[in-house]
Amino acid sequence: MGLIKVSHLKPNMLVSTDVKDRNGRLLVAAGTRLTEKHIRIIKIWGVVEADIENASEKDDVPSEVEMVDPDICWAASEQVAKNFRFNDRENPVIAELFRISQERKAVEIARARDLGPQPQPAGSPSPRASRRNRAAQEINPQERWDRPFDHIRKLIRQDVRLTTLPAIFRRINEMIMKPSSSSRDIADLISKDTSLAARLLKLVNSSFYAYPARIESLSRAVSIVGTNQVRMLAFGIDVVAQFRNIPSEYINMDSFWRHSIACGVIARLIAATRNIQHTERLFLAGMLHDIGRLVVYHYTPQYAVDILKQARESEELLYCVEAEYLGADHTEIGGLLLQSWKLPQSLENSVRLHHTPCETQNGLEPAIVHVADVTAKALGIGSSGDLYVPPLVDEAWRQVGLSINSLDAIAEQTDRQLEETFQLFFK
Repeated sequence: MGLIKVSHLKPNMLVSTDVKDRNGRLLVAAGTRLTEKHIRIIKIWGVVEADIENASEKDDVPSEVEMVDPDICWAASEQVAKNFRFNDRENPVIAELFRISQERKAVEIARARDLGPQPQPAGSPSPRASRRNRAAQEINPQERWDRPFDHIRKLIRQDVRLTTLPAIFRRINEMIMKPSSSSRDIADLISKDTSLAARLLKLVNSSFYAYPARIESLSRAVSIVGTNQVRMLAFGIDVVAQFRNIPSEYINMDSFWRHSIACGVIARLIAATRNIQHTERLFLAGMLHDIGRLVVYHYTPQYAVDILKQARESEELLYCVEAEYLGADHTEIGGLLLQSWKLPQSLENSVRLHHTPCETQNGLEPAIVHVADVTAKALGIGSSGDLYVPPLVDEAWRQVGLSINSLDAIAEQTDRQLEETFQLFFK
């Protein structure tokens, strides 16, 4: 017997133990010889591995990377190794993430060589931006705070731009609190914001939900998705708009939000494997996990310049440099912001504890966001400013309860959903 990935199943393989979906429904009984139909059913129901008689990973099908020049594979391995410097590559989970990351990097390098030199990505620092960076670093020392975190905490408590909840989210909240409110009432409220209404309709009709029939009306969308879930999605859309105009010399916002959306998508996929209901809150927690950095980039750019520069020169984890420089890292700042907005404690905890998920007894949701963040970073999808894959907390992985073989499937699903979801929030 041997557990192999579903993507590597072939007809005529003999199933050793029952194959069941995550709800325990029997899909293929032990002793069955697989057919193409069996394999399709197993994939449709989201199974990630099967126990096959006399099988092992030697039965794996060739991956795309095996067709890449060995020199490119070596170069990819060297680059990826730097990204994983703060993780133990002997850890089976990290070893699998490293393998996936190496394959993706090798294919990326090979494709880039085929395409030739590419234009500089939008948002990359220009010489003019570099001059502005130097100007920001040369701020009068009298203007710097001895305790930067006190400054940021004061901003969060007193700056009206930060203390005020996004307007549409506040109005939806008020509507939900009225016992007489219906899905139609909430849909009518959302429809007054044409951009939000259009995005929500596109979202519920996208691969994010994958409903079999098209949903044509907002009231139908609200009734199917649920009022609380619509509220979470509306909030995420509004937050993106609130932090849209951060200068590109501090952070490439396209890259920032791609990482954030990827983290949200992965958190939602993981939550689905645990049969957690209303996975939108996990998506939102993943999407907002680095929101504390946006506060620093947007409201105290002089700190952001120093922190990013120091992290690159010292080759340290960015959140460790934040803690040293500011007196608190982005997780604490993000938690304070969500607390000031009076958002649910579970959401605040997921943001505040996504690097230290075991600091709470009810740590499943922070653990999910932690694993999602590590996975998104390992997959090389965007960046919120850091260079390295954050260390995986082993206990968080155990608490989440994923199979290592599920990581390939999560990567594939994330790639499938990411671009469409990103476009819905940003275009």
